[in-house]
Amino acid sequence: MYASILLAVAMAAEADPNGPTCKLSGDVLRAYGIGTPWAELARMAEDVGAAPLRPDLFQRPGDRQIALCADGPALPMGRREPEAKPGTLDLSLVPATLSVYANTAYPSGKNDGAVWQGKGISTQLTGGLQFNWGILSAAFVPSVAWQQNAAYALLPTRDGMSPYSNPYYGAALDVPQRFGDANFWTLSPGQSYVQLSYAGLGGGISTENLWWGPGIQNTLLMTNNADGFPHAFLGTVRPVDIWIGNLEADLWFGMLNRSRYFYTRDNGWFGAFTADLELRWLRGLYVGGAVVNLASDLCGGGCDRNTNTLFGLYMRWVFPPAGVEVYAEWTREDGATDAGDFFKEMDHSAGYTLGLQKVFVGSDYWVRVIAEMSDNDIPRPPRYWRDNPTSYYTHPGNTGYTNGGQILGAEMGPGASTQYLGVDVVSQAGWFGGYLQRTRRNDVYTTFVNPSQDFPDVEFGGGGRYVGTFGAFDLAAVAGIFQRWSHDGLPNMLNFHGEVQLTWWPGKSLVTASR
Repeated sequence: MYASILLAVAMAAEADPNGPTCKLSGDVLRAYGIGTPWAELARMAEDVGAAPLRPDLFQRPGDRQIALCADGPALPMGRREPEAKPGTLDLSLVPATLSVYANTAYPSGKNDGAVWQGKGISTQLTGGLQFNWGILSAAFVPSVAWQQNAAYALLPTRDGMSPYSNPYYGAALDVPQRFGDANFWTLSPGQSYVQLSYAGLGGGISTENLWWGPGIQNTLLMTNNADGFPHAFLGTVRPVDIWIGNLEADLWFGMLNRSRYFYTRDNGWFGAFTADLELRWLRGLYVGGAVVNLASDLCGGGCDRNTNTLFGLYMRWVFPPAGVEVYAEWTREDGATDAGDFFKEMDHSAGYTLGLQKVFVGSDYWVRVIAEMSDNDIPRPPRYWRDNPTSYYTHPGNTGYTNGGQILGAEMGPGASTQYLGVDVVSQAGWFGGYLQRTRRNDVYTTFVNPSQDFPDVEFGGGGRYVGTFGAFDLAAVAGIFQRWSHDGLPNMLNFHGEVQLTWWPGKSLVTASR
């Protein structure tokens, strides 16, 4: 049914039927990746009218070419180039990035793909090729990572489980405390895909990371916190006109892998439908939703398939050129069995994200203020029709929400909440910023399962960031100090977290020609 809807939509598609929200300059901003400085700059550009509006609720990384407005404020930094002609044959290198991460006391890191940022030094190198010609596009962008994985104190685990598995959730969630007792390598196909697209509809296979939802720091159902999983997709490749507004919609089918420290290595199966809509009469307001179904045949033949359903509702409202956007998401990890179940207790296994971004435009600089909070820790008492409380992302029968031992959604994990406040100055001299962040973890477990724990697991700290451009290279750095009280029930710890990323931007294409 969903496929027939997508086909009908695509056949009537026009490119942005309402027209762009500004006169285009013919130049584009290269905004490669998810959560990169340039992806963030592209979103700021929308807020101030430097780039036309787009939904940004469901993202793939790609080498995104973000169109720029002719009469908007000038970008304070970033890589601009003329927009490529449609249908041009192009074979080129993608930006190559070397990332180095450091933690002095315990694992800490998020939204980094295949790498696991344990204690000590971790590194990741990504790079590759991309190809575009008419209806065919593809990329091969693998990554290789090395993790020092230094030792630190671990909690005892449940009987029959690996000593490195999670002591709280056992067989309900594959998030190891530590990935073994030695350093290790990780090789991943990374941000690779093959896609065919025609008349507004596209489909293909991919191992790319995905980002679902309006959050900038966190979103609850899909981030690039874990390695991308192999999947097939079918949907729109641009917003299409359904008269009441512009629609994007996609189907996703994939396979989830488990770490060697989980009780089973059986794969989990992933299916989802996502969509977003901009009403014709309210430009800049985007609403969307996602429904995810996880399944596992762990028990083999002769028994029912284990399943779990997650869903989310999203909203993002942009007010250019005032430089303001507000956004929110509301999600549930344990889907309702029927309408009565849903309306009796809407906050069962629920979570939310609320955020505000404001950009001030100076003569040759921008100042960005961002405030964001996420929470999936809404415990409810037991009911006669359902066991409570439910820890977000956890589910028995090999349907926990992970891939390769890392959370598919927000890094903060089950029964957690986080608050973030950041200020950035983006100028021709570079990008300078600072932030504060507080995160409370595993609260459902420590409140209901093990209430004898003396203090909740809370982390608080802050740091600074820098991004600079030096010829064909970009240098990005983050440094922060965090105090974590009662870390997983262990003694208090003080952790220094650092990141350095060096990105090389290739020049001319290897092969280019017009059809």
